[in-house]
Amino acid sequence: MVDKRKREAVVIPGPAQKASRKETSAPESPRAFEDSEVSDFVEEDDDDDLLEDEGDDEDNEDAMDGVETAMVPTAGKSGRDAHFAPPSREEIQGLQETSELYKSNIFKLEIDELLSEVRLNLEKMKSVEKALHHLRNVIDSIPETTETSLLAFEENMSKKHKIQVPFCEPRPSADAQYKFSYRKPANINLVGSYALKTVIKQPEGFNVDVAITMPSEIFQDKDYLNHRYFYKRACYLASLAAGIRKADKKSAFNIEFANLNGDVRRPILVIRAGGDGSELDFTKAKCCIRLLPAIPDALFPASKLAPTRNCVRPSNAATDSKLPPTPTYNFSVLSDMTFFPHLTLLYARTKACAAFRDACTLGRIWLRQRGFGGDIQRGGFGSFEWSMLMAFLLQGGGPRNAPVLADGYSSYQLFKSTIQFLAKRDFVKEPAIMGNESDVVVEGGNFVDAKHHLDLFGKMSGASLKFLRDEAVLSFNLLNETAVDYFDALFLKRMDEPVLKYDLFFTVPVPSAHDKSYDATARLDCPDYAVHFSQRLHRILARALTDRVSLIAINGTRVDSWSIEASPKSDASAVQVGLLLDPQASRRLVDHGPAADDKQEAARFRSFWGEKSELRRFKDGSILESLVWSAKSVEERALVVQQIVSYIVKRHIGQAVADGINYKYLDFSRFINVPKQLKSLIYEQGEPFETFQPALFAFDRFVKDLNGMEDFPLSISTVLPASAALRYSTVLAPLPRKYSELPLVPAALSYVDVIDVVVQFESSGRWPDDLRAIQKTKVAFLLKMAEILENTAEGCSVRVGLENEDLDIANAGFLDVVYDNGYAFRARIQHDREMTLLERSLKGKAVFGKDKDNYQRALDQYRRFFLNTPRHTFAMQALCQQHPSLSSVVRVLKRWFNSHFLTCHVPEELIELIAASSFTESGSWSTPASTSTGFARCIAFLGGWDWRADPLIIDFDGSISGSMRTDILEKMAELRKQDPAMAHHAMFVATSYDLTESFWTRRQPTKLVAARITALARATLGQLMQATGPAQRIFATPTSDYNFLIHLNAECNPTAYKSVAVDAKSLLAGRTQQYKNTAANSIADVQVGFDPICRFLEEVQATYGDSLLLFYDGLGGSVVGGLWNPLVLGAKPFKVNLGFSAEPISEVAKDKKAKFVINKAAILAEIQRVGGDMIGSIEESN
Repeated sequence: MVDKRKREAVVIPGPAQKASRKETSAPESPRAFEDSEVSDFVEEDDDDDLLEDEGDDEDNEDAMDGVETAMVPTAGKSGRDAHFAPPSREEIQGLQETSELYKSNIFKLEIDELLSEVRLNLEKMKSVEKALHHLRNVIDSIPETTETSLLAFEENMSKKHKIQVPFCEPRPSADAQYKFSYRKPANINLVGSYALKTVIKQPEGFNVDVAITMPSEIFQDKDYLNHRYFYKRACYLASLAAGIRKADKKSAFNIEFANLNGDVRRPILVIRAGGDGSELDFTKAKCCIRLLPAIPDALFPASKLAPTRNCVRPSNAATDSKLPPTPTYNFSVLSDMTFFPHLTLLYARTKACAAFRDACTLGRIWLRQRGFGGDIQRGGFGSFEWSMLMAFLLQGGGPRNAPVLADGYSSYQLFKSTIQFLAKRDFVKEPAIMGNESDVVVEGGNFVDAKHHLDLFGKMSGASLKFLRDEAVLSFNLLNETAVDYFDALFLKRMDEPVLKYDLFFTVPVPSAHDKSYDATARLDCPDYAVHFSQRLHRILARALTDRVSLIAINGTRVDSWSIEASPKSDASAVQVGLLLDPQASRRLVDHGPAADDKQEAARFRSFWGEKSELRRFKDGSILESLVWSAKSVEERALVVQQIVSYIVKRHIGQAVADGINYKYLDFSRFINVPKQLKSLIYEQGEPFETFQPALFAFDRFVKDLNGMEDFPLSISTVLPASAALRYSTVLAPLPRKYSELPLVPAALSYVDVIDVVVQFESSGRWPDDLRAIQKTKVAFLLKMAEILENTAEGCSVRVGLENEDLDIANAGFLDVVYDNGYAFRARIQHDREMTLLERSLKGKAVFGKDKDNYQRALDQYRRFFLNTPRHTFAMQALCQQHPSLSSVVRVLKRWFNSHFLTCHVPEELIELIAASSFTESGSWSTPASTSTGFARCIAFLGGWDWRADPLIIDFDGSISGSMRTDILEKMAELRKQDPAMAHHAMFVATSYDLTESFWTRRQPTKLVAARITALARATLGQLMQATGPAQRIFATPTSDYNFLIHLNAECNPTAYKSVAVDAKSLLAGRTQQYKNTAANSIADVQVGFDPICRFLEEVQATYGDSLLLFYDGLGGSVVGGLWNPLVLGAKPFKVNLGFSAEPISEVAKDKKAKFVINKAAILAEIQRVGGDMIGSIEESN
């Protein structure tokens, strides 16, 4: 398989050096499975290069030529001399400047490489230039017309030219007296990013904006009032469309209307290439030309159009009546007046500040990756607003209006300082004013161009402004991070995918009938009902959800362009809502309102909440208006916000809208809970919200019993938790079992989980100094502990078990304690001296061969049971307590791994670390507060993780410094150099408690399994993005990739009740009838932690490991998948110790030697025989 760097970006092919990196390979041991031989099993998409090529082929060839040239040694020198020559004075100076102007040398290289990839080669836009010149000539030749009424003009356009004039609402009245006549434009100029040379390549193409300045003589002094300007603007645009279409006899262009930045008052002409192959065909440029009507900046008095002024006056309004301001209306007029003043300002900044263009490009990429854009529906903050903000900061914005930025700044410094300004500045409380002291300062804006009375943030709502600031805060923190390079998270990764970004994401249908709030006053400033609905919905949700959410993001559906022969498209059908939840407050079941004696506030509260509000007396004696939300489980409690949304939308907007809400998430609760029919049968009844707390209480009881032992030779120092049940990480919550039901339930419900713990004694010099003697001493201690507990601890059964009987230098025994409260514990004794003796033996020369393998096995066991598992448990405990949703994310992720038959190939601790990484390294996202978001991010990480080259680092407590991270990278590089075939440590994972050993991935997963995980994660992520259909499909693994399938008998599987597809009805069919005289089962007879299916499959794998590889679901799976080792397939000559069961073939080779092949039938028959009743059937694939 080819190692590809997965990066998601807006740009063309990724870095050439990274793209050229090739995976090294080396022969593996006979037991290894070659990737190339099982490509179907780990199939990966070939079209996953997310750095899409949006330029022409010549651009890419030139870019690659430059890279190749740079790598060619200088003529007359050897390759070594060219690469290792001493640095020149200029190079030294460049390195010094880099350290001063950029975060690091690497960061500068990454920025330079990114800019070179996205930058458009304007010299190769000849077809666009020809089209622009042609359009200018056409527009200049459009004949002028005589004055006519608007309605007559509209009728003429419709009948003669088949063009619908794009009037905004409200349309011109039938008795309108003002008239329109077409006159030639005063100016035709390029504007926007193409003119400033800051345009970039992007998948959907780019825009070439042309401002058409309408002459002053077609307007009157008061045309800025009551939509008169916009009516004439629409007529002028229709005239341009008619003239261009009339001149376009060869159909070189496709002409459509569109709304500029989603503003229905400001339609524009969009001209796309017709694809006729003529010299005017600019299809290959992947762009469109937009004609933007504009007016001179002095046409209307700017002071009359300030955000606080009213410019839309109803016909029935009294002359002295006080009318509300129309800031968005005024903004639309002023925006058409300021094209050229702002273009002049920005052009001047590009001349004065050399890095201004590059900083604008970085800002454009940053905004795009986060879903921001100039459209109202995308927040109203795009590349233009970014450029104007930087221009402002180059001349002011600091204390005493001192410049925040300097002309000598690098592009990185400009970008970072602008992000810092957005993160620190509260524009609502402290608006930014751009202008000289002599300019009039206006009120009512957030970022005001004082000279033109224009709020440059006029398209932004308060919510989008907060959203922008929150994103800036996240990015500024990443920019200040010195230990980690977050370049990818800042610029290359798409951060706006709702499934990954928001904790709760849903769509709300826009009512077809306008609600009462959209009255005549509301229409004055908001002609687009979808925008009005979005603003109203935000106000309702913000008041209802209070501190349960940290962000409410509402995006409207962007209206596409439409034919010039059709009327403007109607309102959007739905709005998208994304919520970021507060991890604690979002799960609250009771909301407290005002006190009963506060009559006015209590009345407002009841009016808003309706019948949901009720008076309640609390323990402190207060009587408050309250809201109580229902939840019967922990999972339902996490969905309280959804209850609130549905209720409040129903109350204030309507039942139909509430019913139409589409929550874009998958409910995973059923996959981490036992069905209700089985739960009441096998578990003791507890509190509805109990999950892991009963197990922790039981652990405390066990510790207390151990510490209470008297007459024991040594005192217990510590009892350490070493189980997933004690770190909130088991797929099914460890609820107390009903031991009395065990004799009556079918075998499929009989498995009893065991909770592992580690017992440490106080130090003593009386321990033997021999490994085998230490094990015997530990067993003796266990027997003594069992004897004491049987006599002193109440309600428990105690027994000692043996393990590692074939390895007498490893831990030999354990103590099982089964309590009548439904829990079973397994304790092992730790003695520090063991590790020292094992390490010393491994370093000695007397141990070699198989003995050395045994000592290594014993050391690995010691480290697992007594060191890493307790450390891991404490780390996960603390993190789960810090992040309430982490536990459920871990559980769902474990379910995913198990359901895809990876139980025996991926350590559960590794799965937990992968889940934890989404909370410790969230990057440009906020920390997830919901199960669905956390799980989706884990899957996205697995699908994009280049585990061949990059380690996974989990910093639980913030203790991993930059130098430590360097050590981790060096350790991984060293391992890859020593083991290029990745026979060990296919994945490298470092944690706060295990920096450079990557203990959990030393042997598993293998390279084959790691590739399988990547392929499965990518397929799963695709399904998660759809967020529709049953969640079951995410946990359904394809079985067609396996060579054979072993179908298990569910009746003999004690963990069948844990299955992802458990059939409760069929399992209960085997239940034994209980009679009155049936004695309750004694806890002494309970067998814990025994899974015969798992033991059987482990034995098969150990026996036939050279020939096959098994995959299965350890949580009650009914099918086992098997792959034949490709190294043993095919005919081979016979030899002693062939390594697998073989049979001769009748074919005679050229060398006349007998050939043998693996005897698949015999192996499968033996598996069937040994498995007995546990196996239903074995199916071989064709």
